[in-house]
Amino acid sequence: MRKSAPKELLIEAYNLLDPYECGDVYDDIADDLGVPRKVHSPDE
Repeated sequence: MRKSAPKELLIEAYNLLDPYECGDVYDDIADDLGVPRKVHSPDE
């Protein structure tokens, strides 16, 4: 049986994702990890 990755590692990986490529899934991942959603502005 495989152990799951530590939450800290998952949060680091989440921070490397591009919110524009992930779309709505990006916010779903934040919710699943229990971290605040990042606010993305269209001007970035």
